[in-house]
Amino acid sequence: MAYGVGLSYYSFLSMDSLHFDEQRRAYKEWIETEPGSTASFHRLYPYIPLPFERMPVALSFILCLALGVAVMLILAFHIYLIATAQTTIEFHGNLMKKSQYKVRKMIFKNPYSLGLTRNFQQVFGSGWMIAWLLPSTRDPEYLPVPLHGEKGLREPKRMKHAPGRLSSRATVLDDDLDV
Repeated sequence: MAYGVGLSYYSFLSMDSLHFDEQRRAYKEWIETEPGSTASFHRLYPYIPLPFERMPVALSFILCLALGVAVMLILAFHIYLIATAQTTIEFHGNLMKKSQYKVRKMIFKNPYSLGLTRNFQQVFGSGWMIAWLLPSTRDPEYLPVPLHGEKGLREPKRMKHAPGRLSSRATVLDDDLDV
């Protein structure tokens, strides 16, 4: 969204300028003098939209700006939720508890919050900051289909002895055996 705003910002602002009016007049004259021409109109000023480009430029700028602001607000809210170790439902429940504690002149503290650093580590792991953006290499604890109870858990990888392939003490994972 920021890229879209950046691309259309100057064109959007210049739609009310004298350069736009001058270019619009020149384009209108060119259309009247060359009605069936296949040649293209040469702009007088770069990044100033032509009359038929005015609506798409305005629409792109406004949509990108509005959606960008909305997504940034949602991002900020979710960073706050991570920093305070809450889900959205817990956030609303904790708001009620805070108001109840305030009436009693007590201070409410979220029992699940471990501090800013530990809360982020709980969600993203303790790796580098850039590693949070990379896909995880860890197997999920549950199967990709929702099953009730213990059936939904993945079976742990069992160790098996591989006779003849490695030394007598070596073990390999089930996935490493050629079956």
